[in-house]
Formats: sequence, C-alpha cells, structure tokens
Amino acid sequence: GLALEPLVRSLYAEQSPSPLLGAVKLAGDARGAPWAVGALDDRRADGVVVEYKTASMRVAHEWGDGAEDVPDAYRLQCAWYLWLADAPAADLGVLIGGEEFRVYRLTRDLELENLAREAAERFWRNHVETKVPPVVDASDSSCDWLKSRRRQPGKVLAADPTLVLAVEAWREAKLTAALVEEAEKGKRNAL
Repeated sequence: GLALEPLVRSLYAEQSPSPLLGAVKLAGDARGAPWAVGALDDRRADGVVVEYKTASMRVAHEWGDGAEDVPDAYRLQCAWYLWLADAPAADLGVLIGGEEFRVYRLTRDLELENLAREAAERFWRNHVETKVPPVVDASDSSCDWLKSRRRQPGKVLAADPTLVLAVEAWREAKLTAALVEEAEKGKRNAL
C-alpha cells in the first residue's frame, strides 16, 4: 500500500478540483483531547481530507458503488480524521487490483465520530493512564500485542494453578475446533 501511495495520489490529483497540500500529522491538543492523533495522507486547499488506499482483487467485492459501500475500517478512519481536522468531507481514493481507480466521498457522521471519540478516550483513561492492559481476547489486536511481548526462548514459567487451568482450557478449545473442522469438511464433501 505505501509503495503505491504516490501512484494513487497522482491518480487522485488528476481529477481533484482543488490543489493538494500534502500529508499532515494532527494532534488533538487543540480539540481538548491530547490522546487524539492522526496522520492524514493529504489535504486539499478547500479543507477536504484525502486518504489513499490500495485493495487487492481478493477484497474488491468489499468496495461497492457508493460511500455507503466503503469497508468499515476505512469509514471509521475517515470519521476520526474528519473530527480531528474539523473538515467538511473526506475523499477516499482507492486503487483496486492495481487497475481500477475510484474515489468515494464521505461526509461527516457525527454519531460515528462521537462513538469513536468516546471509545478512544475510554481506552486512554482505562488502559494508558492506568497502565492496565485490556483483557486478552481473540481479536487481532490482542494477538499482535501478545506477539510483541513474547518471552525469550528458554525461559520457563512456574505452572501455578491458574496457568494449568488456562492450558487445559486451550487444549479443550483446540480439540473442539478440530472436531468442528472435521465435521464441516465431512458436510462439505457430502454436499
């Protein structure tokens, strides 16, 4: 994505009705939210935020015809930037499959902005300020966090009762998953 960003920017610039001002980093101090930051890919002279994306053909189906057909993660990112920049709209320029360029115009969604801001502020207050990590769950962010905290090879942990129960629960979940996967394969083959 980053390697193709200059190409996507040039495709967008060809049709932009307003000059592009370049990337900008924003901090929420001026908005009363020192925890709010953002790195906009670009901004137009008329105040419109511009984000550049690439998408493989594998996920092309996630990008529909209108602004309501933008993947949720990008819609949320744009809502965050619109609030942070106090901008009227965002253009999302996306190059799909390396050959089809589209621009999606997203306008402000105050409800989504408020939800995102409240969640970010709550996370900051409950986890960053208190230095208490969030509960580990099955999310990608939990997996990424755990990978970053891997212990040194060879370090042995004492097996206290909590750890023993956790290992047993994990083994049971793996066994259940394997049985479900086998049943699914059988049903698929029968079909």
